[in-house]
Amino acid sequence: MSIVGAVRSGWISLVDLERLRFGDASAQAARLAWATLALAGDRLAFGRPSVWLRADRDLVRETEVLAFEDEGGGPGVGAP
Repeated sequence: MSIVGAVRSGWISLVDLERLRFGDASAQAARLAWATLALAGDRLAFGRPSVWLRADRDLVRETEVLAFEDEGGGPGVGAP
């Protein structure tokens, strides 16, 4: 059995981060810390071969796209 390709998608909802309430003036810094932690966690988990299929056979990333999208999945504000 073999496959030709696989796609992994992940996203951070900035709207949901905005809904978090911290109750003080440092709320923006706390939201930024959560977003940064999410990105760092993604890179640590998926920045190298992350699925070992069997001896000498790894599932590796060939391409990567980082994009900002709006609610409908289209290009977000400021996207090229």
